[in-house]
Amino acid sequence: MVRLDIGSLVVVEEAGMAGLLTFREVLRALDAPQASLSRTMVREIMDPDPVCGRLSDTIDDLRQIMTDRHIRYLPVKEGDKLVGIISFHDVAKAVILETGMENRLLRRYIESQSELRADRS
Repeated sequence: MVRLDIGSLVVVEEAGMAGLLTFREVLRALDAPQASLSRTMVREIMDPDPVCGRLSDTIDDLRQIMTDRHIRYLPVKEGDKLVGIISFHDVAKAVILETGMENRLLRRYIESQSELRADRS
């Protein structure tokens, strides 16, 4: 995970999601007495029932779930099928892009209103 800069792994068993392993679970396992990752099974430390988002959720919905539950990585499902995983970084990036677009639209609106007023004078 460190070498490839991966923060989470979806654990798959029999073509279905069996759990989620993030760096948080790995660090927790390392903190245990007599910790030995070389002898620890993924099944022992993964989250077997992670909170999941839905494909129909909005970015605001996902941001709220992630913030409320202190989750950095959120699997996204459509029914029982895993369709992806979204990170808090992905959500933050989307919010920044949206905010930038709103700012540009507001600026254009204000400029156009100023031009209309100037034309009327």
